Amino acid sequence: GGTYTGNWQSTNGGTPAVTINTTAPVIIQNCNVQGPGDLISSTIPGANVTIDNCNFYGTDPRVNGQTRGAAFYGQQTAALTFEHNYVTETAFGVHNYGMYATSTIIIEYNKFYNLDGVPSDGAGGRILTGLQFGQDNGNHAVMLDGMHTTYAEVAWNVFSEDPYVASLGDIINIYKSQGIDANHPIEIHDNYIYGGYSARITAVENCCGPNANTSEPITVDGAGDDTATTTTAFTHIFNNQIVGNGGIQGIGINVGHDNQAWGNRIIATGQLADGTWAAAVDSNPLTIGNWTYNQPSSVFFNNSAYNNATSWEIEEVNSTNNGRVGPPHRSYPNLPACAPGLCVNNVDLADPTSAMQAAELITWQQKLATNNIVIGPTPVSQ
Repeated sequence: GGTYTGNWQSTNGGTPAVTINTTAPVIIQNCNVQGPGDLISSTIPGANVTIDNCNFYGTDPRVNGQTRGAAFYGQQTAALTFEHNYVTETAFGVHNYGMYATSTIIIEYNKFYNLDGVPSDGAGGRILTGLQFGQDNGNHAVMLDGMHTTYAEVAWNVFSEDPYVASLGDIINIYKSQGIDANHPIEIHDNYIYGGYSARITAVENCCGPNANTSEPITVDGAGDDTATTTTAFTHIFNNQIVGNGGIQGIGINVGHDNQAWGNRIIATGQLADGTWAAAVDSNPLTIGNWTYNQPSSVFFNNSAYNNATSWEIEEVNSTNNGRVGPPHRSYPNLPACAPGLCVNNVDLADPTSAMQAAELITWQQKLATNNIVIGPTPVSQ
């Protein structure tokens, strides 16, 4: 255990730059970490880790078919605080996997920029075909996977993804993870998410084909064989701003119970600055329903979305004939796609424009100033 400050690097994708092998509290602060694989790794059940004011730089693995790693990868972590960090060009930002009975997860005030799950071609380029989930290899900026938490908060982070150089799956993915109850939920709030595109933005393949875009900025995810105690539950998604995304939906509650989304703003024109349309299948700003995994009523229940504001357009890829529908795009209903009774008082904004997207950034910056919040690393006092 102890407190560590320094600069660390790995040149081998199979060797983390920093490995934590203790359950004693570890604080890593004011650091720079670089490498082609996981940058900080903790696989000891019960680890207690704080990472503060650090810069994480992913590098090309230079191995054909190999993907980059995570800024932080943890297995059965008891406590993680990840604050005021900058993460760029890794595949994952923070990837927590595996249940620990009393996990506490805090991911706040970070900047995640241009994360990329596309494999290396071994020669300085990227392999853009045959990807596992169409546009990525299942990578996410933040992922809680199979966790039961006593306290979890993903808040006041910036996620920014540029087209053609970065490719993420879901940006925030809560997978088979649970809060304790409605008074102790997993909270995802006040994040600003800009961009997010497939590796091949204009792909015409149908859903889940080799190049289709299946990403979501925020998703509550799981599987058809979940039980009420293993599915994602007690997740509260509120006051986030999702802007300029090119995925299949802005927020998705597709599994589980006692999950809620409210007060979010979801605005996307579906176009890049040069006018190129992003392509996706069955795209909507917010989706809440049991259509994907068809979970039994004992697993999927008490979910809701209310008081969200949405304005959304994406070019649709027709799922029956793999062709585009148009012309030249389809303007989807701005209101969420909801199973009966699950959506209340959501606001349909005007059709999206680039000016509306730009205004969201100004609103976000005002929120930061009002709350005296600084995103990313802060200067180290001398």
